[in-house]
Amino acid sequence: MQIKRFFLYIGFILVTIFFLRFAASVWAANPVPGFRLNLLVSQPSDLTLIFGNIGLEEGPYVSYGINYPDNYYLIKIVDKSNTELFVGKTPRTYQTLAPDFVPFTSFTPETILADPITMYLPYFNEAAKIQLFDENNTLKLEVVLADYNLQGLKPRFIFCDLCGYCQGQKPPSTWEKCRQCLYPAANPTPTIGDTLRISDSGSNTGPTPYPSKAFTGIGCINANQAALSQTLLNIIFSISGGIAFLYFLYGAFIITTSQDDAEKLNYGRRLVYGAIVGLILTLSSFLIVNFIASGVLRLPGFSKP
Repeated sequence: MQIKRFFLYIGFILVTIFFLRFAASVWAANPVPGFRLNLLVSQPSDLTLIFGNIGLEEGPYVSYGINYPDNYYLIKIVDKSNTELFVGKTPRTYQTLAPDFVPFTSFTPETILADPITMYLPYFNEAAKIQLFDENNTLKLEVVLADYNLQGLKPRFIFCDLCGYCQGQKPPSTWEKCRQCLYPAANPTPTIGDTLRISDSGSNTGPTPYPSKAFTGIGCINANQAALSQTLLNIIFSISGGIAFLYFLYGAFIITTSQDDAEKLNYGRRLVYGAIVGLILTLSSFLIVNFIASGVLRLPGFSKP
């Protein structure tokens, strides 16, 4: 019984290790969106491959998914542990096509060597090498990316966006609604990092959110309207507080001039007490509204009390 349990534990550990390695490789196999590697290779008549140039640039990459039966080079992009991040095929030769005015049956195609070979490959942050193999699986060329200055062109990312998603963390449940509000053109998958990418090389801030929009506890609203509401509320509270203060002064004046007149004295006291209560209510309302608007609903334009 103990032996069975021991082998079950060993099997569970092995399956867990395999799953973690598989998950890590799947997670790493995501090309950086919007960027590609531009690789230029020369191919003389002796079919040797000579490295020409490599650069990192913005633009779509080519999938190289055509399964050529022969006369091709196998492209591999691998990481430091030689895990394959990308595999594709590019033709080694081309055949000329018949012009429109020449009958196909009387045209003899000519085989032309592909020289130079320009490849637009996906770029991975984890990529370490680009390898080219012939159809016999013989390594013809290997390009070590660390030997070339590609770092300066890599996209940079802020740590957190305005919707609460931070790198390597689980996005909040409201992230997609917030993205539609603030970043309507961004990719709906948070791990792609569209809402984190720094678009201005001279800045450390992320993408500019949609103008005049703000995502709050009550949904997507126009930020200009929220600022106008805050201004109107400030005016209302200021007027209310001013009126209460004037009532306080008037009540104090009545008390001062009552000259032992009990009715005027009581009237003045009521004015003072009412003014004090009004001032307290006005101040409390101001603090409560600002707390709910800024701390709970996160409305723009409202300052924390």
